[in-house]
Amino acid sequence: QSERVQLALPFQGTLLHGSFQRNAFTYGVAMFQHGYLDQAAESFEQVIVDNPDDPEAYYNLGTLNLRRNNLAAARQYLQQTVTLKPNYPEAWNNLGMISAQQGDATAAISSFQRALQLRPSYEIVLLNLGNIYRKLHRFDEASAYLDKALLLEPEDPEVNYSLGMIF
Repeated sequence: QSERVQLALPFQGTLLHGSFQRNAFTYGVAMFQHGYLDQAAESFEQVIVDNPDDPEAYYNLGTLNLRRNNLAAARQYLQQTVTLKPNYPEAWNNLGMISAQQGDATAAISSFQRALQLRPSYEIVLLNLGNIYRKLHRFDEASAYLDKALLLEPEDPEVNYSLGMIF
């Protein structure tokens, strides 16, 4: 082992923690970013085993399952995220997306509104709310949210498209 450490660290210094360990969270993020979803899930699950109160690990598992279109698992992990960290606007947005995909506009609006309370200039949430209201034919409300999103990101093609669909 000392020879491996010497090869890995060919400079003078002292190893303060006594041994090298893999950071399961960082490893999971790297795997997720490169599309290795199974490996990322295993890493985030390990983080939860080691630290069951880590909202970031639950959030990443929720997002990963949302990407896989496993909405039940995504909801479960994201609910745990907001239980541990209620002021997490990204988690509330993703919960809103799940509700919208499942056809529950009331729950989607509630989750999106919670995200906006936490971050009033959250452009993607403004877009999501505008689109929910547009689908409900509540065009004045849709336009109000989409106009706010447009002020934040005037070149965003999705916002412009959504506004165009209202007209």
